[in-house]
Amino acid sequence: MVPVALIFAVGALVLAVVFLSLARSASLEYDDARERLLLPGSETLAYDVPNGQDPAVVMTALHRAGYASVEDSIRTTRRVLVACPSGRFRDRSGVRMAIESVDDRPADVPVRFVDEPEGIAS
Repeated sequence: MVPVALIFAVGALVLAVVFLSLARSASLEYDDARERLLLPGSETLAYDVPNGQDPAVVMTALHRAGYASVEDSIRTTRRVLVACPSGRFRDRSGVRMAIESVDDRPADVPVRFVDEPEGIAS
């Protein structure tokens, strides 16, 4: 009985170490992406997430569409920064379509980026 318990304990310890290693790696990758997107001159679009919408769901939709993104909340504004490898103007419509595909998006709120004046978003 003791050897079986010892095997389970060692197995649980190995799984915990693997999990922590993967979590640390993902955290470092997220930090690197965040630093890269916050550099002056980086091509990004900023989307202020409206109340009632989850930034994580928006970021997942962007990831599925091939866009890297990070959350960049400023005080009470939840903002998602999106990397635009082809440039802000070329990627704008693709990023907009990815965000519009999100299920929990409020229907009465258009997708508008921070650099767009009111009434421009479609």
